[in-house]
Amino acid sequence: QYHYQTCKVEIIARDFNAHSMRGVSFVDEERYLCTEDYGNIIYLSRNLDPDNDEDNEQLIEEGEFHLGDYVNVFVKGSLISQPTENVITLEKSQRQLSQMFVSEIGDSTTTPNKNDASILFGTTSGAIGICINIDKDEFRFFSTLENCINNNITPIGGLSHHEWRNFHNEHRVGHRRKCIDGELVEKFLVLDVKDKENIIHNLNDQLGLTNQVLPLGTVPMSVSSAALSSDAPTRSLYTVDEVEARLELMQQRH
Repeated sequence: QYHYQTCKVEIIARDFNAHSMRGVSFVDEERYLCTEDYGNIIYLSRNLDPDNDEDNEQLIEEGEFHLGDYVNVFVKGSLISQPTENVITLEKSQRQLSQMFVSEIGDSTTTPNKNDASILFGTTSGAIGICINIDKDEFRFFSTLENCINNNITPIGGLSHHEWRNFHNEHRVGHRRKCIDGELVEKFLVLDVKDKENIIHNLNDQLGLTNQVLPLGTVPMSVSSAALSSDAPTRSLYTVDEVEARLELMQQRH
């Protein structure tokens, strides 16, 4: 932390894990996005409810994701500068923005919400990517969709895409946490109709959705959200068109 009045830098927290960092970006004063020398992206946060002073000085590793490329620059923002009115609106509570939608950027002619928190990154191979904060309900939906795509689509060469995205360096191997592979999820849009239908069938099963018809004027929600209240209605089944529209709205944000 830099004190402008005294021109001094104070160490307020640190990551005690062994990482050879290549770049760091401040999401805000309490959350940080980092990349290290083995092609991994790490999401750190400060401990806001410490049991003692030592816990207060230790950063928490909230998320890990293997990108497979060497990031050498982070920049806050988006490749699209003008906002649009029909983009997903997300809750801005800092406590709910603990997951990231990580996506390689493709061709895009649409525009994002100017209020969305996103961080662009560049790699030594010339690739450009983006990390986007999403809320809990969006995270549940897209993580379930990602899992269904993994279970229904045979990867090239039979290699596990899920295992490829797991964190690994010279010190340890760990499971990917609190990150969604946007590059994989958005491939749903280019699959054939049969594959899409199979994925949507599995998506509805995993979300526990039914063919229930909601009363007029009722806002649909995922079963995970409805579980928070026994009186809350569950939504009807997702369709291919609805999921495609939701993915297209996500694409507009970068």
